[in-house]
Amino acid sequence: AVVHGWPTPVLFSGYTLGAALMTGPGLTALPAMHPVRRAYELHPTRPLERGRPSWDQTAVLAAVRGPGCCWELSAPGTNRLGADGANRWEARADGPHRYLIERDPPAQVAAEIERLMTAG
Repeated sequence: AVVHGWPTPVLFSGYTLGAALMTGPGLTALPAMHPVRRAYELHPTRPLERGRPSWDQTAVLAAVRGPGCCWELSAPGTNRLGADGANRWEARADGPHRYLIERDPPAQVAAEIERLMTAG
């Protein structure tokens, strides 16, 4: 209901985009109780030293710096969400949705996200 009824344009950062950006190992240099380090350490599936995919960070970086900082934008369309949770993109010139498309190398974007997460 939120995706389909949202009153302003929506920008999506897809699964594959964030899955290609591994961040977190640099957090070991931060104090043990640093909130970002602790969040990574407490995640049950990956040790901090191996990093984690950066799905949320891509959305935040695009929101703060603008999507053109690292990515291209898709043509307008509508992201249709099925009852099973699957996404289906419908290209439409009048569509309210767009999504990020990889432009810069994932390692470069991951390094910038890591730099921002570890900044003092």
